[in-house]
Amino acid sequence: MKIAMIVAMDEDGFIGRGNRLPWRLASDMTRFKHLTKGDGFNSVIMGRKTWDSLPDSFRPLPERVNIVMSRDTGWLAEGAETALYEGRAIELAFAEGSEECWIIRGSTGLRDVPQ
Repeated sequence: MKIAMIVAMDEDGFIGRGNRLPWRLASDMTRFKHLTKGDGFNSVIMGRKTWDSLPDSFRPLPERVNIVMSRDTGWLAEGAETALYEGRAIELAFAEGSEECWIIRGSTGLRDVPQ
């Protein structure tokens, strides 16, 4: 399984403010959809804040296994699987048979990525 990360970052290094992307471009959304859906069976892993930022009409992201990470073990995401930490989320994507696993994280999640 291929694992990749996709991040929207502006020229000043900002990933988002107020749980929103730094910009809203239709072409960028189309590219995101094309990359994360791919040509096969793919998963997307995101944090709870990213999940909450998705419009209701796109939650869960269609035609992809959605896996949401949350520290709250009782929290559930309708239409998605949940995981306590990233390693478990990747295990779930693998168990689902995903060809590609896309990690789509906001600034909170990126603070946890080793430098």
